[in-house]
Amino acid sequence: ACEKYGQLEQALKLLWDAEDFDVNWTSFSLPWALARLGVSEPGLIHTSFVEAVSKLRLMRHAPRDLSLLSWSSSMLSIQNPVLLAVLARESALQISKFQLDDLALLAWGAATSVSGSELLTAIQDETSARISRDGTGSELETFLDTVCSVEWACSFADQRREQFESAAFGLVQTTGRTSEHSSSQRCLKDIADGTLCQQSKTFAHMREPHYILHLSDRVVVLKPPEWEVHDEHTSNQLSLWHQAMAPRFAPILRDNIHQYGFIHRLDVPNSGLILAARSYEAYSHMQLQLAVGNIVRDYAILMHGWVASSLRKVGARVYWRDDGETTVGGQGKASTTDLRAQKHVLHQIGAFTLASVRIRTGRRHQIRSHFAHVGHPVVRDGMYTSSITFLLDSSICDQNFLHRFSLLFKDADGNLHRAGNPLSSGLLSSFVSSTSKR
Repeated sequence: ACEKYGQLEQALKLLWDAEDFDVNWTSFSLPWALARLGVSEPGLIHTSFVEAVSKLRLMRHAPRDLSLLSWSSSMLSIQNPVLLAVLARESALQISKFQLDDLALLAWGAATSVSGSELLTAIQDETSARISRDGTGSELETFLDTVCSVEWACSFADQRREQFESAAFGLVQTTGRTSEHSSSQRCLKDIADGTLCQQSKTFAHMREPHYILHLSDRVVVLKPPEWEVHDEHTSNQLSLWHQAMAPRFAPILRDNIHQYGFIHRLDVPNSGLILAARSYEAYSHMQLQLAVGNIVRDYAILMHGWVASSLRKVGARVYWRDDGETTVGGQGKASTTDLRAQKHVLHQIGAFTLASVRIRTGRRHQIRSHFAHVGHPVVRDGMYTSSITFLLDSSICDQNFLHRFSLLFKDADGNLHRAGNPLSSGLLSSFVSSTSKR
């Protein structure tokens, strides 16, 4: 409850009171609570995990407890070799008793653990077996979401198994076709009842989106700055534009549970390419591609300062709550951003670096927060720079200088497609007008 309503100080007080009054926590409730709240108190974290190691050695624990401890150790960046080794061994012994969503939590813990390789193999083998056994039930959507989480963790750790990927793609086909049928029936009923009609929309922004690439069941859209993919926090919604432009009715375009068909997002201030599905099968197929790292996303950004050519990767963890800033540091979700400095730029207000960036994970505000963390915030970023810097940046460009210029993905037949869009004329002119130096 404290987490839900943002009462973090009250939550911490409850944790401290529980310690003072000898509240009988379940085996791993305290580490889990610390991870959920994003607590960074070293003494409390150390004590909670020392106790966890002792309890692990004394008795066998329920799979749910093991999965929560695994996830907690990952979020709090715990690298205690004894804890992780015992946790991996105990989890492997009970792998068939884990619920599927607990396997996903266990996988993320193993993906960031020094002792997780063998456990990830066991998790993939167990999940493959469950796909074969249970992959035709009524909860296919939930099943697929969890399978994608396991795939994502294994891909992050570079521990993917071919058998598991093959089983997962088979599940994608089954799930997509089932969703297509049920959603089409539901939409036809809504049309007959008059509860669903074609919307007309006049968009307020002078720069409108447009399609870069059309395939039969998936498209690539160019999002201008100040457009939101969906969620209705701004007047210009990419989801409504996509509905209006679609050549034929597609149920997924009006399905908020499936993100209106969009596979990923871009922050409102940013511009660039976005992949969208026009069928449920295509959506499921691309979600799995995203999870295994087969969708390649490249960005062009202009950062403050001259970035050394030796800086090729930022691997700091990120943590966020609701709509606030993303915090970067030693705790949170594992994240990786690769970069290559392309050009150093001198301008009257300072020095800058134009860089190409590729993300391995797609965390909230990942690129913007990562480079602010290393002292090179993105130009014209109102959230991760000071108000004075933001105003001075207006002499360079009028939008956040972050543009997704390339997407690489596969179609339903496994053929590779690359969609590209260079820097917009506004961003390009602001860059060219600066005095540059290699």
